[in-house]
Amino acid sequence: MATFYRLAVSSDPYQTLKVTVGSTRYQLSLRYNPVPPGGQWLVDISDAGTNKALSTGTPQTRA
Repeated sequence: MATFYRLAVSSDPYQTLKVTVGSTRYQLSLRYNPVPPGGQWLVDISDAGTNKALSTGTPQTRA
């Protein structure tokens, strides 16, 4: 069963936040790309302790 989290983000075109899931702390970097029309958010996810990238440039859709 999947678990979903809703994150409080602002409308700033670039922002970084840290979240803890279980015992692991992650850093999320969010960037807004105005292209294509209507724009989209891209997210990078890394381990906050090691700064190892886990996912980069993943487009996010509105929920």
